[in-house]
Amino acid sequence: MWFFHLFCRVVLDRPLRRLSQVTPSLFVGGQFKRRGKRILEGWGIEAVVNLRDEFDDRAAALAPPHYLHLPTVDDQAPSMEALEAGVAFIRGQIDAGRKVYVHCASGVGRAPTLVAAYLVSTGLTVEEAWEKIRRVRPFIRPTPVQRRQVERFAQWWGERERFSS
Repeated sequence: MWFFHLFCRVVLDRPLRRLSQVTPSLFVGGQFKRRGKRILEGWGIEAVVNLRDEFDDRAAALAPPHYLHLPTVDDQAPSMEALEAGVAFIRGQIDAGRKVYVHCASGVGRAPTLVAAYLVSTGLTVEEAWEKIRRVRPFIRPTPVQRRQVERFAQWWGERERFSS
């Protein structure tokens, strides 16, 4: 992991950040601990989506009052049901005026996958969604299965929107 941090600092000229702001109300990043929880609170973040299957923020007493745990194996994509639940949670929290932090272990695969799905639900194309995330977090590394899942979500979301109109 130290090499990855060095690569981000030297080659990309950007440090590996734990927290990246995608929209005024939506943040993506890696796992936080007690100090990180205070930083999130300082940013006014009141809602968290955790995609780690190997760690539960609530069990570690790190979860804020508005918390959703969608356990997803590392390097895999969240299920369609998890993406749907995550997008609904993010929409509900933002509609309620809350800021949302979406995280996995390092914030380079699972969490950006859910954030991309959410951005698609707001009207962006899949490519626009990934680009919006990359602008603030250029070192994301979604796996092929994660990229395909966002494409499947976009297709499903488009069909859902057509039938509800």
